[in-house]
Amino acid sequence: MIELRDYQERLIQQAQGALASKIQRVLIQLPTGGGKGRILPRLARLRAEAGRRVLVVAHRAELIDQISAALDDEGMMYGRIQPGQPRMDFPVQVGMVQTVSRRLKTLRDFDDIMVDEAHHMPAGQYTAMLDAWPNAALTGLTATPIRTDGAGLGDYFDQMFCGPTTAELIDRGFLAGFDYYMPSRQLDLSSVGKRMGDYKRDAAMRAMNKARIVGDAVEHYRHYLNGRPAIVFCMGVKHTHEVAELFCEAGIKAAGVDGKMDMCLRRERLAGLASGELKIVTAADVISEGVDIPAVAGAILLRPTISTSLYLQQVGRALRVKPDGSRAIILDHVGNAQRHGIPTDPRRWSLDSEKHSEPAAGVVTCGLCHRVFHQGTAKQVAGAECTRSPCAILKPEPKEAVEKSPEVVTGTLEAVEDRWAWALGIDPYAAQGPELTSLIAHAGADKEKLEMIARARGYKSGWVRHRLRAAGVEIPMNRWERKKAQGSLSA
Repeated sequence: MIELRDYQERLIQQAQGALASKIQRVLIQLPTGGGKGRILPRLARLRAEAGRRVLVVAHRAELIDQISAALDDEGMMYGRIQPGQPRMDFPVQVGMVQTVSRRLKTLRDFDDIMVDEAHHMPAGQYTAMLDAWPNAALTGLTATPIRTDGAGLGDYFDQMFCGPTTAELIDRGFLAGFDYYMPSRQLDLSSVGKRMGDYKRDAAMRAMNKARIVGDAVEHYRHYLNGRPAIVFCMGVKHTHEVAELFCEAGIKAAGVDGKMDMCLRRERLAGLASGELKIVTAADVISEGVDIPAVAGAILLRPTISTSLYLQQVGRALRVKPDGSRAIILDHVGNAQRHGIPTDPRRWSLDSEKHSEPAAGVVTCGLCHRVFHQGTAKQVAGAECTRSPCAILKPEPKEAVEKSPEVVTGTLEAVEDRWAWALGIDPYAAQGPELTSLIAHAGADKEKLEMIARARGYKSGWVRHRLRAAGVEIPMNRWERKKAQGSLSA
């Protein structure tokens, strides 16, 4: 039996405790690469040993294979709900949600349902499954407990337990550190239409499927990764294979994988990446989730996305610990970090159904001149220096509903620093008591850092002024303070 890490054991105990207290729907959050794949089979074994019938589901065949292998490591006998597989009446059953949803009337009742990659719960097939067994306890696991629109999963779960953050896992050596690069000038995708919580693929593909952009990806791969294995995330099937062909034309062994491809061929190409036969595998969605390839040294992003969930799943592919202990390389050609921050940015996960407030990337890009302003001083600087009227920062122009491909801007990628590094590992969203005091002490009299704390915790602007004055900085009184002072003198 596999020995679990301390935080995996803790999450299992928390989930078991919640289920024992009659909480029926529990969600476990753990970053990509943190070991969710070991938690689910251990929970399934414990629940089955308690005399319960357990159904474990996922939405892809590769995930089902990984779950089955992990159940083998647990020494469990289980059945596979799968075409061509004999029906075996073991307490644990494993199957793709698509297959399970087609067999609802022929399957026996289950006491527990466990869902891998549970951020897919809003899909109709999951709803039909839950309706079929309304009294079953539900346990979900995911790295990103949000829907594609950024809202939480409170419609499906009653309680959530979060494991260590990505930064904490890196500090403990369970994930690889990384170097993140992206262009200093970003693509303006404001005119690309949106569908189902993300950019329309056809319009975004027209923007990304340009030789200059992909050519940059090839050259930057040579510069930063130089023959080391990497995954390139593309816009769709066509784009996937075109990018692979361009890498091959440059003398770099590459192949594409897609969801329509024969599964054996897909596995063969992924195995080629691990063995060194291939240097590059290109893909769209099919390996964004649930793929553990320790040999991957880098992730190359050619797909812009609004989805924080998709972004974190993709960059997480490169954060597995490498045999040589090297750092991961992330080449973000589409500026996704501008929208979502870097992987170690603190994030507030919640079950709230309202849309989450994601960590600000700290910069604002003008949609007209493409200049990048610091978020805290964008309006002040733009107001003094902008030569356009009206200024796109001070008064954004209304967007036309006409879909068009954005302008392609080429350039070199630059290193992206961790903007919270000065916090020395303290989570600004969750810090309380002595930790919060230490965080404020680390910020000292630095206005920019204090403003970051205020934004993260929802403090009013007066808090920053108060902290600066407490640190000995002379701050002129604002209008409200002057009025209050005059009122005190009059009294």
